Amino acid sequence: MLFAEISDVKAFVGGGANLSMEMDSINPTMLSTAQKYLVPAIGPLWQELKLAYDNDDLSAAQEALLPYVQRPLAYLSLYEYAQIASVQFGEAGLFRVEGENAKTPYKYQENAYKDHMLHTGYEALEWMLKFLHANAIDYPTWIGSDAFARMFSGVLNLAEDMRSAYSKYLSRYTFEVIRPIITDVENFALVPLMGKNQYLVLVANIQENDLTPKERQLCQLGQKAVANLAMMEATARLWVRIEGAQVLQSERLEPQGYEKTSPPIASALGFKMRREELMGNRYIAEVKSYLSDNAEDFPLYAQYLADIEESAAIEAEANDMLAATRDRQSCCAYWPHCGHSHSTTTKGIVRL
Repeated sequence: MLFAEISDVKAFVGGGANLSMEMDSINPTMLSTAQKYLVPAIGPLWQELKLAYDNDDLSAAQEALLPYVQRPLAYLSLYEYAQIASVQFGEAGLFRVEGENAKTPYKYQENAYKDHMLHTGYEALEWMLKFLHANAIDYPTWIGSDAFARMFSGVLNLAEDMRSAYSKYLSRYTFEVIRPIITDVENFALVPLMGKNQYLVLVANIQENDLTPKERQLCQLGQKAVANLAMMEATARLWVRIEGAQVLQSERLEPQGYEKTSPPIASALGFKMRREELMGNRYIAEVKSYLSDNAEDFPLYAQYLADIEESAAIEAEANDMLAATRDRQSCCAYWPHCGHSHSTTTKGIVRL
């Protein structure tokens, strides 16, 4: 499972793992962790890397990738294992595992450990993705996979970019939680603004690491717009959650860190959401202005505007014809079989 001994795990997480732990105990958790966190990110690379490691037949590219995969696997496996490590199931049911020299931690200590492992593991996932993207030519299996298309599907693909666009306190974990919302915002805000063809070309150049300086500037403006609007939408969607038939909100109670759920109540979050909407729309306007000022560098956007203008003209002409038809119909109940003349030619106005 990419680790021969527990000391190999400890090399990545340091004091987060004790050498008394046995690999046989954590291996099942590692497998489920890989399926849950790594496979969605690297797709077929996981199986290729695991098979080569088990057979001691790693290529140079796999040797380079190995530590980038081991790090998130180590942190996230310990996070998952921490959910059950101190509790076991026997003939008498569930019981807590505790020794004279190894006391059960306080709840706040347990929560702090889990939070650290989870967030550090997700940051390691981002480092892995950045390494793969920078060296994509060495990993063609990944480039052709659904995992690659999913990880780099838009303008805003990395937590690092979102931190630059919004706030440095955002973690990769938070980014993953709101990723579906980011996709929605891009589809409903950026695509109608710049046109689908221009958007797809921009995304393709991001995937290929082949952005021009002006495309890079456009991406930065687009990322700021998407980040603000996504945070506004995420606040509205994720403030509360649905459990069964109930809608609940969560809060963490100090000092022990217990989580309390209760029905949602009104809050000052509205002010935060209004500011994010305001900033998001400001950057949407900046994107539009930048595209208009540099239309010669974005021909697909220029064509998109021309198509919109042509469609608007056709629609206006159709509306005029419809209005003229309605005028003729209102003239006579027997139109068009009445035999009356219904010329649409405008008569001149004669003033005496």
